[in-house]
Amino acid sequence: MHEGKHYPSGFPMRDRCQFSWYCDGKHDTPYPGPTWKKTQQLAEYYMKHKHLFKDITDGATHYHADYIDNPRWSKFLEKTVKIDTHIFYR
Repeated sequence: MHEGKHYPSGFPMRDRCQFSWYCDGKHDTPYPGPTWKKTQQLAEYYMKHKHLFKDITDGATHYHADYIDNPRWSKFLEKTVKIDTHIFYR
């Protein structure tokens, strides 16, 4: 998840990494406000009741955006679904 170009200091170069959240220049520590608390409650609910939800990716373990070239690994996996601009594989 931390793939991409880094400065000699170890910090990632902005907008030059595998996942945008990692090198967007923003800190990765959640703000401890009401939205974070609600997010934690939602995640806990899902984990306790995940049997009630359908996996819309049909067991996907990998994905990429459709506006980039197919990754090397995609030819070894089965495409499961496309959701908006993302293609999912297992």
